Amino acid sequence: MKFKKSCTKKNKRTRKKKTRKKKGGMWCRCREKKKKKTKDEFTEKEIEGFLNPNKIPKPISELYFQPIPRTTSTSNLKDINIGISDDEIKKIKQRVPSRSAFDDGETLGHSPIINPNINFFTLGFEEALEDAIKKNPGLSGGRRKKKTRKYKGNKYPYKNITKKEAIADFIKLKTTTNPRSLNGLEIVNYGTEKLRVRTKYRGKSLIQRWKDKKARKTLKKFANRLYKGSYTDNLLHAYRSAIALSWGTLSSMRTSAALQMYKKYNAKKVLDFTAGWGSRMTAALAADIDYIGIDSNKSLKKGYNKIIKTVKKHTKSKVKLFFQPAETVNYSKLDYDFVFTSPPYEYLELYEHMKNYEGTKKIKQAHSATDKRRKNDGFYDTFLIPTIKEIYKHLPKGKWMCLNVPDLMYDKIKKKWKACNKKEDYMISKRVGSNMKSDDRRGQEFVYCWKK
Repeated sequence: MKFKKSCTKKNKRTRKKKTRKKKGGMWCRCREKKKKKTKDEFTEKEIEGFLNPNKIPKPISELYFQPIPRTTSTSNLKDINIGISDDEIKKIKQRVPSRSAFDDGETLGHSPIINPNINFFTLGFEEALEDAIKKNPGLSGGRRKKKTRKYKGNKYPYKNITKKEAIADFIKLKTTTNPRSLNGLEIVNYGTEKLRVRTKYRGKSLIQRWKDKKARKTLKKFANRLYKGSYTDNLLHAYRSAIALSWGTLSSMRTSAALQMYKKYNAKKVLDFTAGWGSRMTAALAADIDYIGIDSNKSLKKGYNKIIKTVKKHTKSKVKLFFQPAETVNYSKLDYDFVFTSPPYEYLELYEHMKNYEGTKKIKQAHSATDKRRKNDGFYDTFLIPTIKEIYKHLPKGKWMCLNVPDLMYDKIKKKWKACNKKEDYMISKRVGSNMKSDDRRGQEFVYCWKK
């Protein structure tokens, strides 16, 4: 009897797509189900092996035994005076397993002190081990650290400071006496780090550059070179360094420097009319003095409140915040005895909600703080000079107003208003990857101060 071939290559393809099997139809080998072999059945080859004395048949099944508790380590054999030489100790170490929770160092056997009622025949090893560790936690060697997700370069490399880290950093800041210390920056990053990357620097923000596929691809190659080389063994740090070297940095004033300024000028109520990322507010909170902050960037409100709420239990300061342009505030109603701020370096960095004072459709950003090509008279005539004049007017006599600005900005303020009474040093932090000393850096900044 001949059978027709009902299973061609074409039919095989179509048959895979169908979910239901057709009932009846022509017989086909591909539809034949393989019978499952039971434990009692043997194949012909296995039977031949049993009958042939020259062949050793393979075992049909395997036996699995429950693990037996291990004996003690031999690391202390030298201390035990049992007359064993060093060579014999090495041989013993090769065949003796490591210490377990049931071992006794004196008898080199299982200790009945831990749990004398343990029955190894009825109780599994894992259950017995857990029972022993509960009664003697020191045997476990401490808790295992929870596994944390490692950075892989798929998301923007935020520092992601935790609340505990932020509070610990703030407490360190309260006792800091060095103006160049980095204490206090973590609490600032905890509040405003994710807002800072939205600031445009040289035409684009860091987050915009990250979203650019070409730019990110180039950055990843550079970061991987730093990671594989001797620069760092941390991939997150490699990415942050690559961003700083390739795209630039959006730095914030050192909180420790602001703290030392408050102490030096005996400030009790600080006015900061361009509050920025929160460094000067955090310094005021650490010094337990009152703070008034003004900024046109309304997006900062959430970050500021986050910082205040986090350190509320660790400070006595009272904070007032105004999210509006500084030139629109009525300073006659505010009570302050010290003014300290770091105004925007003209349009070097474009912040969210920043106003264009030049009357042009688009703001032209400078390449650096030492760029002399931009005049930007509107920035001074409409915003900065009228604001500092009004603030200075309501400042109590004998008190100080201090501005942290580059030398080019000070020259314009001096020309449009008046010269300062004195200036304080403010050393710029070393740029990532730079071999140049801080003293030799071009465009060293100062804090220029005017006395009422």
